[in-house]
Amino acid sequence: MWIDEHSQQQQIAVAIVHGMGRQKPDFAVQLQARLEHNVAGCFRKQGIVPQRAPCVFIPIYWAPLADQMQDELENRIGLEALCWRRLRSYIIGYLGDAIAYQPPLLRDQFLVDSIHREFRKKLAKLAGLCGSSAPLCVISHSLGTVISSEYFKAVQQERMNSGTTPLASGRTLLLYYTTGSPIPIWAMRERDYGSPPIVPSPSLRQWYPHATGEWINFYSKFDTLGYPLKALNEAYSRQVRKDMQVASGGWMSRYTPLSHNYYWDNKQVVAHIAGALVRSWLSVNADS
Repeated sequence: MWIDEHSQQQQIAVAIVHGMGRQKPDFAVQLQARLEHNVAGCFRKQGIVPQRAPCVFIPIYWAPLADQMQDELENRIGLEALCWRRLRSYIIGYLGDAIAYQPPLLRDQFLVDSIHREFRKKLAKLAGLCGSSAPLCVISHSLGTVISSEYFKAVQQERMNSGTTPLASGRTLLLYYTTGSPIPIWAMRERDYGSPPIVPSPSLRQWYPHATGEWINFYSKFDTLGYPLKALNEAYSRQVRKDMQVASGGWMSRYTPLSHNYYWDNKQVVAHIAGALVRSWLSVNADS
């Protein structure tokens, strides 16, 4: 594929969204390093040397918003005085995130609003780093798949102010990856299991007419929190390109529900996403 070496090469914006439970600020570091290594290898095989880093990564770290509520809850109920304190705290961290992430009724500043504002803030930062109309890739895990899905549905349906840039408003959404997704459980709230976001965004061709996006859902049959998505209904069947079953985890966790925690360590997952990032970079830069 021909690339104009004298043109300004467009970078791919990559947002990484963690799942439920207490998370560390560096939750995305290892995944980013694996992707950068694989992307660089793909370019070497094709004999292409980008002028600058082909991808700009940013973690969407929403955990502190939920952790603050959970810490207050633990103090109010006197968790220190109860048995199995650490297990109780772990359960509150996991179930608390899922229960608290619900659409608010009359309450302003509730968790769902706060998380969506943080999502918008980080996408706006990405727009500042690699361009307001940069093509967007989102990699999400667990409850993060629900959050990202709900965010893009809200902005695509104009139910939420998403800012002024095409990137932050989801209009340049190109690649979407869900790993260990409990979306089917959330979908029980809606008639016929609801509707998915549109991937790639219908507006994408305004900027990148030849770019080909995808939504791949990675799941393990041993992961009790992660499920296939295409069979939910006709709308999901159209939007999700493939439910890809993978062997998540090492030999001690692969055949247990603990497999839920290891998708981002899986070589097949990382290689697929890296390959798609390279193909997308070549496509959008061939358009320029």
